[in-house]
Amino acid sequence: MKCTYCGWKNPATVTFCRKCGTQLLSPSRENTLISFPATDSLPDREIEDTPRAKRKIGWRVFWIVLICLLIAGAGITWWARSASQSTSAISQTLQTYCNALQSGDYQQAYNQWTSSTQMSEADFAYTQNSKAKIAECEISTISAQSSSAQANLTFFFADGSTAIDQISLVLENGLWKIKSQSLS
Repeated sequence: MKCTYCGWKNPATVTFCRKCGTQLLSPSRENTLISFPATDSLPDREIEDTPRAKRKIGWRVFWIVLICLLIAGAGITWWARSASQSTSAISQTLQTYCNALQSGDYQQAYNQWTSSTQMSEADFAYTQNSKAKIAECEISTISAQSSSAQANLTFFFADGSTAIDQISLVLENGLWKIKSQSLS
């Protein structure tokens, strides 16, 4: 029996088209019970071509794409958040350093340096006291990687002079610490 929808030639004993699934009606079968043929009797190619199989594959693709998008979105969110937190933590270390130098709290400023580059506290205080008094600091151009960072720190001194220092930072025990400071 030929399907009126897709034109597929079906055996006379079936009531639904084996290609598209459309109900096949003949005048002698209009009042008979209609059922699908057993699917294991269909060749694999014909099963894959049925609308139900196509819908099933379509939903699988939809869910796979949705899951991939959710994972990608979570990864991008995590990356953006960690980058933002990293820059914020670096700024906080530098701001603490600046505030301590401005107020003359050399112990606090000294604590912002890595343990491997700290000199004696007395030498640090002497070095800072020998410079002009810092009136203000400005942090700029922070670039961070996973465990190191660079930033520019502009010092505005009470005598009207300025100095721009390039600051190198590293993560030490989960905290950003100053590794070196040099004029840029």
